[in-house]
Amino acid sequence: MFRRLVYGFIGANLLAVCLNIIIVMDIGMSPFDTATLAFQEFFNIAGFGDASFILHLSFAVIMLLLYKKLNIKVKDIFISILCIFLITRLISLYSEFIKLTILDFSYITFLVAFITLNFGLFLMSKSNMIIAPYDKLVVEISLFVKKELGIIRTICDSLLIVVVVLLILLSIVTTTISIGTVFITVFTGLNIKFYNHFLGDFFKNYN
Repeated sequence: MFRRLVYGFIGANLLAVCLNIIIVMDIGMSPFDTATLAFQEFFNIAGFGDASFILHLSFAVIMLLLYKKLNIKVKDIFISILCIFLITRLISLYSEFIKLTILDFSYITFLVAFITLNFGLFLMSKSNMIIAPYDKLVVEISLFVKKELGIIRTICDSLLIVVVVLLILLSIVTTTISIGTVFITVFTGLNIKFYNHFLGDFFKNYN
């Protein structure tokens, strides 16, 4: 259990740092963050952080409704909700630091941040403790259908983007989807699959 907490905490910090770098570069957000923007606009929610938390809660509710089917412990769902406070706090903590740091924000920076962020997600998935509700739902679906996490991640992220695109086409929201968002949607799952292929056995043995 201690090792899993360490994995999760390291993963959350990597995610927070790299997410801030990607936000500062402003060339595309993750599928979940893009869906959050659409969610925020649709329900006229004042703050992005509030919208993100509420959207995560909706995925927690889905898990609560399906906890018997997916064989999820209810306490783990509530722990994932509490983890949102930790993760958002870490994101805020690193926000000003990243803005004040002199970095060469090139496409190489984006690629390194993207790969490192996905490693953070991979660690959080292996922890399955310090993990946000959306990410936990993806992990639990992967376990339930016995399919590679990276594949399920790509499917779930793609579904989020499809929903946003439909809302845009119906002129319900004005959220934009950039090339960076498309890149993240397509390659996040593949990147996690890569980590799982080469490091999955290590984390299985040392949980």
